Amino acid sequence: SYFLEKYYNDDKLVNCFKELLLYDPKEINMIVYVDVDFETSLIRTENRDKRKFTWEEKATLKYFINKLKEEVINYSANKNIPLLIIDGRDDIYENANKIFMKIKNI
Repeated sequence: SYFLEKYYNDDKLVNCFKELLLYDPKEINMIVYVDVDFETSLIRTENRDKRKFTWEEKATLKYFINKLKEEVINYSANKNIPLLIIDGRDDIYENANKIFMKIKNI
């Protein structure tokens, strides 16, 4: 948010930042996506940051979170990279074991 507030009109810097985000890392062996339903994520964030999101902010966040998940799934499929989606509400030790077992099988 600091970046956006300070530099959103600076096209050169925004394009540089975009290029960094779009960098295609090499040799990814596996992608782990921690999935949490939107309401749980929203409550956690509001509690952590001690703030309340407006309706517009919630709608925007929900849209981008859904797009992010879609992009991760598509990237995994297009690049033929194994994808492990774990539920962020599950026990952390259970999730760690799922990740370990997936790594072990790759």
